[in-house]
Amino acid sequence: DIPFDIFSAAFYLVTRYEEYSAENRDEHGRYMASASLAFRNGFLQLPVIDMWTRELALLLARKFRTLSFRRNEFGSILTMDADQPFAYLGRSLLRSVGGMLLDIGRKDGHASERYRTVAKGELDPFNVFDYILSELAETGTEARFFFPVGDNSRYDVNPSWKSNDYRDLISKVSERHPAGIHPSYYAADDDSMLSAEIERLGKITGNGIHGSRYHYIRLFIPRSYKALLACGISEDYSMGYPEEPGFRAGIARPFMFYDAAEDIATSLRVYPFMAMDATFYKYKEMSHEESLGMLCSLIDSTRNAGGLFSTIWHNTSLLDDENGRKWRKVFEAMLKYQKK
Repeated sequence: DIPFDIFSAAFYLVTRYEEYSAENRDEHGRYMASASLAFRNGFLQLPVIDMWTRELALLLARKFRTLSFRRNEFGSILTMDADQPFAYLGRSLLRSVGGMLLDIGRKDGHASERYRTVAKGELDPFNVFDYILSELAETGTEARFFFPVGDNSRYDVNPSWKSNDYRDLISKVSERHPAGIHPSYYAADDDSMLSAEIERLGKITGNGIHGSRYHYIRLFIPRSYKALLACGISEDYSMGYPEEPGFRAGIARPFMFYDAAEDIATSLRVYPFMAMDATFYKYKEMSHEESLGMLCSLIDSTRNAGGLFSTIWHNTSLLDDENGRKWRKVFEAMLKYQKK
């Protein structure tokens, strides 16, 4: 009845077997969407495993009339990466002075904005979390926030984890929605660094840290998941491509990570994401209208599959400026559409 081995095909995709020995990687060491079987064969934006599952259930029900199957219920979750929660706050004295001098040299008005924020107590322009929390509450949207607490590097520009402003923000947000670790760029290759950052965040929130999403989506199968398990993480939200929207594992639902190298089931639950804001404006260079259209299409596919629609957003995409207000319209429309 089915002209291919549906179980082997599903296993190959959902375990990410093709990524275990892949050599075609980008400058950050990431497995690229363009190398995947799904992208090369034009089905990356389809949750094929869910579609195969439904067809198999229908075939079995026709052959065995006493069988019945539970239909999966659609859900949605929004995830937020706070790579740069502040434009000016939370910096060391040296970095603040250096930033002020650079702003003065540019003569673009940022020097006075920095002064008003740091010295006069005006709201930091990147701190739009009240707006985000308000939208989530209004639409009843489940959410996860991922905070970086690593040391600064070329790829990590977050505030110091010792900053009272930053710690207060993390505490405020984590009272409303679970806070997860956003491991620093180099923590993806350093298990001791990863463990230290998880411990830091736990001390700030006063709660155990259960969720993670790797910065830059530096997800290395199976190493990254083994590292998270060793650190006591039970949920990961890194399963997706930064450069292409779609279903990296071919599935629209959370699933348990299966270590194909060790041939064992694990306790790590993987939450795939279907799209990221930066994918649209950085990698795909799509308009706001095109981005919303793609989001709605992915929502429809996930809804039909009875999956969990998940997206990544950044607070810096939703600033209260001309471009940010356009993305806010996309953000608000998406929240409403996924709740229909």
